[in-house]
Amino acid sequence: MRALLAALMLCSWGAPLVAGDFGRLAQSTGPANPGMKDWYSRQMQPDAWLTSCCGPGDVYWADKFEIGADGQFYAIVTDDRPDEILDAEGNIIAVRPHVDVGTRVLIPPIKHKDPRADPMPEPRHGVVWLRTFPDKWVYCYVSPPGDL
Repeated sequence: MRALLAALMLCSWGAPLVAGDFGRLAQSTGPANPGMKDWYSRQMQPDAWLTSCCGPGDVYWADKFEIGADGQFYAIVTDDRPDEILDAEGNIIAVRPHVDVGTRVLIPPIKHKDPRADPMPEPRHGVVWLRTFPDKWVYCYVSPPGDL
């Protein structure tokens, strides 16, 4: 029970998962995508397999990555979607913290998920679940399609 409470507290305070609106989310700027909602709900942290990667309010597309001079893996945020998360009727139900396109995020090796284990529905993207305050802390990372 404590692990569940800790996981919920770690997710962004405005995350729809915590707010209970997870089932109503539009996962893109278009209509709600039930396949995407189901995919998000199944994602668990690779180093804490009973703990969710959190919700769409913590998700940023990261379709690029690089290996730094230090040999560490960095995801590069490519998500230019609005920060407002909408329900199927177009109402704002949450606002995720803004992260600029081009932001480099250090991905610890333990946070990498194998995209082949549970492929993301179309349209596919690299995805990083990220706590943005007070620092950038990664819940999970799925690499872009075809980039294993």
